[in-house]
Amino acid sequence: MFNSIYSKLGLASLLILSLQLLFLIFAMQLMFDKTHLQRVSIYMVASTLSAASIFAFVVFMLFTRRLNSMMKAIEDFRRTNFSEPVFMQFSNIQGDEISRLGFSIEQMQKKISSQIQLSQQIDTQRREIFENISHDLRTPLTSMRGYLETLLLKTGTLPVKQQRTYLEVALKQTVYLSKLINDLFELSKLESNSATAKLETFPLSELVQDVIQKFQLIAEEKSVVIKTNLAQSAFSTYADISLVERVLTNLIENALRHCAPNATISLLLTQKGSRIHVQVSDTGCGIAQDKLALIFDRQFQGNGVADDGAHTGAGLGLAITKRIIELHGGTIHADSQLGIGTNFHFDLPAGQHPSKKMVLQDSNLILGIS
Repeated sequence: MFNSIYSKLGLASLLILSLQLLFLIFAMQLMFDKTHLQRVSIYMVASTLSAASIFAFVVFMLFTRRLNSMMKAIEDFRRTNFSEPVFMQFSNIQGDEISRLGFSIEQMQKKISSQIQLSQQIDTQRREIFENISHDLRTPLTSMRGYLETLLLKTGTLPVKQQRTYLEVALKQTVYLSKLINDLFELSKLESNSATAKLETFPLSELVQDVIQKFQLIAEEKSVVIKTNLAQSAFSTYADISLVERVLTNLIENALRHCAPNATISLLLTQKGSRIHVQVSDTGCGIAQDKLALIFDRQFQGNGVADDGAHTGAGLGLAITKRIIELHGGTIHADSQLGIGTNFHFDLPAGQHPSKKMVLQDSNLILGIS
């Protein structure tokens, strides 16, 4: 009932007025006695002033005690570099104005602390990403520079075949650099809140066949067989066809990169309820268990250089793949054994989505029909 400061002050004022009224009644009883009139008046004034002074002092002490405690909490919070919130015992959202103010300050401290921690984490990740990108750019640039400088220094002395080899290696490095830069732009776009995707129902089986056809010549050159189970049934999905094509392209390209001759790549589609499960498997070199959990991290790229100077790192393809699947409300994971092969599993929405717009729970991205 008396949670407000104003109600407490009103109650105290009422008590003082009641006290004054009692003194007035007592004075009226004695006012006809002239010898006591002056004395009673002095007592009444003195008592009223004393009571008011004591009340004002108590109220002042109560208010300033909590305000001083609040100031000390804020100062302690500042000393921790805004990283550790300081709690106040009197804070209460159901209390008076000062108690509610203390509660609000505690909530602000928590928010400020969490935002600072998040900012520090983002800053650390950004530095690590820049370091990784710098390394990725430096490796092919160094290789290109070495081959081009050799061509300039030995102009007229190198055999034509060797000159061509050097130029081909330099060209491969420029292709890798172009792909890396495009992947960086694509991943940044996918991770931004302004990214959009065009949702539509399309036959996933046909898209899988088209992507396989795109890699058929490369697979034949490497003596790798790509097979599917699409002859058994047809599957449709409600998704962004270009993004799903990028997922399939990344996974098949990744499998081909790690497959030796006579290896097999398999694409299996199954439908479970409202989701289509896709499995992309290969009988390649496999992935070590200590690296398996890191392959979707944009900071882990498994960099390497082949004998011909071509860059063999995974780039950002798997990080992009994971992000695309997440934006469609799905998940992706992998299991692998060294020397046996690797299996990638992910899922997509099946059939026609009932609404005209899908807002994903784990992302600020809104996927809508154009």
